[in-house]
Amino acid sequence: MAEAGISGNASNKAIPRGGSKRDQRSAYPTKHSSNPSLYKINASGTESLGFRDAGSQAESTVSQIQSELEDLQFKLDEMKNRSLRSNLRFVGVPKEMESVTKVISDLISDCILPESPKIAADLSIMRAHRVLFTHSANLKHPRTILVNFGAYRIKEQILSQAIKKKKFKFGDSFSFRVFSDMSVIAAHRRREFVGLIDDFKVLGAPTGIGQLSKLKVLHKG
Repeated sequence: MAEAGISGNASNKAIPRGGSKRDQRSAYPTKHSSNPSLYKINASGTESLGFRDAGSQAESTVSQIQSELEDLQFKLDEMKNRSLRSNLRFVGVPKEMESVTKVISDLISDCILPESPKIAADLSIMRAHRVLFTHSANLKHPRTILVNFGAYRIKEQILSQAIKKKKFKFGDSFSFRVFSDMSVIAAHRRREFVGLIDDFKVLGAPTGIGQLSKLKVLHKG
């Protein structure tokens, strides 16, 4: 009777070494075993590990998508700026002026390229119109004139003079300035250089912003 009591005690049951695979499997806790707490601990650990792996994989996927979106945005912005490379913005031209194209031609020939009559005679202006007001625009100031040139070299010659002189005066009537046309993103990047340019001026190092948003600093040649 004592031997039967000992062998019938489930808590002292030894794991069989010989026996069939079915007998060996029955010695370990399962979902339907007599000790379900062991299964719960095992299942909880497995589920936690699965959630951690899924979370880590999700973070990696989101990071990859963000990187791809930034790269795509950069490429789209670059394409946009390439499409604007033959444009110039004329700022400060009064709105009372009638024909925008004629006004721009007169400003270029009289103020910007007075020493290049041949170029001024054939500016290849494709389009010229005033831009729309933005929500933050000052309504007291005349709207900017956007000009598209058919010849890129002419646009570059005009821009080169505009960079040198900063501002032009049309007789005694008004003053105006000329800038490159660019995307909003490129314009914001250029504004970030303002503080650096002031610092370099104090050091006596001339600076200049190249195409789009590249800062060039000259120091000791």
